Amino acid sequence: MDFFAQQDLARRNSKGLVALFILAVLGVIAALYFLFATLLIYESYGTIHSDPPLGYWQTVTLICTAILTVVVVGVVSLIKIYRLRDGGAAVAEMMGAQLVAPGATGVDERRLLNVVEEMSLASGLPVPSVYLLEDRGINAFAAGYTMDDAAVVVTKGCMTALTRDELQGVIAHEFSHVIYGDMRLNIRLMGILAGLVFIGTIGRLLVRGGSRNRKGGGAVAAGLAIMLIGSIGVLFGRLIQSAVSRQREFLADAAAVQYTRNPDGIAGALNKILNGQLGSTVEAGQAAEVSHMFFANGLSGWGTSMFATHPPLEARIQRLGSSILDEVVPTAPGQVSLPAGATTGVSAGLSAGPSPSGATAGAAGASGAAGASGAAGAAGAAGAAGLAPMALAASLGQVTPAAMDQSRAVIAELSHKLVDAARTPLGAIALIYGLLLEPDEGAARETQKQVLLDSASPAVLRELKPLMASIAGLAPNQRLPLVSLAAPALRELVPSQRKRLEQISAEMVCADATVSVFEFCLQRFVASPGSRAKEKRAVDDARKLSPAFATLLSALANAGHDDFPTAIHAFDAAKGHLPPASDTLVSFQPPEVGWGPLRSALDALGHASPRIKKHVLAACIAAVTHDGEIRIEEAELVRTVAHAMDLPMPSLA
Repeated sequence: MDFFAQQDLARRNSKGLVALFILAVLGVIAALYFLFATLLIYESYGTIHSDPPLGYWQTVTLICTAILTVVVVGVVSLIKIYRLRDGGAAVAEMMGAQLVAPGATGVDERRLLNVVEEMSLASGLPVPSVYLLEDRGINAFAAGYTMDDAAVVVTKGCMTALTRDELQGVIAHEFSHVIYGDMRLNIRLMGILAGLVFIGTIGRLLVRGGSRNRKGGGAVAAGLAIMLIGSIGVLFGRLIQSAVSRQREFLADAAAVQYTRNPDGIAGALNKILNGQLGSTVEAGQAAEVSHMFFANGLSGWGTSMFATHPPLEARIQRLGSSILDEVVPTAPGQVSLPAGATTGVSAGLSAGPSPSGATAGAAGASGAAGASGAAGAAGAAGAAGLAPMALAASLGQVTPAAMDQSRAVIAELSHKLVDAARTPLGAIALIYGLLLEPDEGAARETQKQVLLDSASPAVLRELKPLMASIAGLAPNQRLPLVSLAAPALRELVPSQRKRLEQISAEMVCADATVSVFEFCLQRFVASPGSRAKEKRAVDDARKLSPAFATLLSALANAGHDDFPTAIHAFDAAKGHLPPASDTLVSFQPPEVGWGPLRSALDALGHASPRIKKHVLAACIAAVTHDGEIRIEEAELVRTVAHAMDLPMPSLA
């Protein structure tokens, strides 16, 4: 599957969602207008004030009804979206789910967290927060606006009743929703549904109030009528949920098989739901609002109707039949491709043509293990295979079994002290400070130590002291994967702690009056993501982003090459992959420009459309592979660029 094509599809689905929402609101307005017009005709019948008699065309009534409906539905939707502004954590907590502490030691909890961590490193995502719902049914969902605020929620039945392979299949399914942009679409859908359903809530309130009053017969009648009209909103809501969700579930199943190369894992989980005693029903009070997000149908009574948010389990299992293993042909280590003409199993959900080569998968899937053979080999192999940077960019998000093995190796090779520290808030803060400390004794390191003594909390300093030796022994390409493991713990920080972390980090970086590539990247990763609910309109005009292109590609060329002519050649090679009509507006910038413009460039590129992001990533890959060698600085910078654009990008090193 082309990553950016799927992202663009999710974006187009968002536009379709708005169109369906408008149709639903128009339907509610028409029904309410008919009700109000009928009541006015009835009230005016036979009175001297109705000459000529009122008819069903009442301009003032129509305008007032339309304004009232739009205001009520719009305000309720906006309130809901505001309440969910914190992304996945807000949705999980709304459902009553409890955070699984990153440092949990229970057997089931640890297995779940290990699966999530492995999948995160293999796909290049910051490790999402994991939440647990106390439901016996087997179900799960992913929620959030971006990679930074993503959360994976599983039921207790999902965590305890599935084997590790089955659990991995479910988690891989949910990760595909994160990677391909379905989360943002789903959370927007929650806001829209809240406004549509509220009309029926008004009717129920009128019925309840009228039934408590002896003379409230009129209110009860009006309430029942409004409840009936509100069902139009519910009806459209269900249709929107099913329209958005069904096909994406097939694609997520296909991606899960591609990620794990084990259709029996996810098929086994689906089979336990279909034929087991636990089922997939979720009893949480807000389940209806998030039903379109679930791994399987979570509502009783909707499973076989035309409004079902998920395809029938039998159809999903049939597509994931174990015979698909006979159709998967390994053409190189880490590569999985489907034969032309395959029509069963996941072949229906995967694009035709070869998957990335093993070298490509190594470049896209490597998470930075200390024992990796190096990016030069990946770059050289990619060139030998004739794969263009644009093809490498399109392969983003295609997690391979080799990448999964690599991610397990990354965690296994890291010091247990560091991994355990990364899973607690205080330990994660200490790790950031330890990674920023200059490796060599000198004035800069002494200044950094003084900053910590003056500003860091004693508890953090106590955490940091026993970690120093392990941090000093880290290979350079292990640093960012370790930071990724710390992402859930960093999300637990309260705003004041996050602000202090950013301030102290900035002071430590400035201690030697220079900013290294790693220091720049680390600051970008630990910066508070802020509210993601207020998103700007996607920029699809590449010419508007030309200054950002020039700054970014110049920074990459300068980071990977010591001499000016070679940097120019790398810049020119990268520039050729930019969108047409924008490459001529891009000119090389010398390294003296500094990091400030790059920060602004990354902020601007974060609002680019998927089409432009694909070109930008291809240009970045062309810049760092131009000389057949990828330095650790280049790899870290490319990953930081991808993170700024909300793209899953494992380290190239």
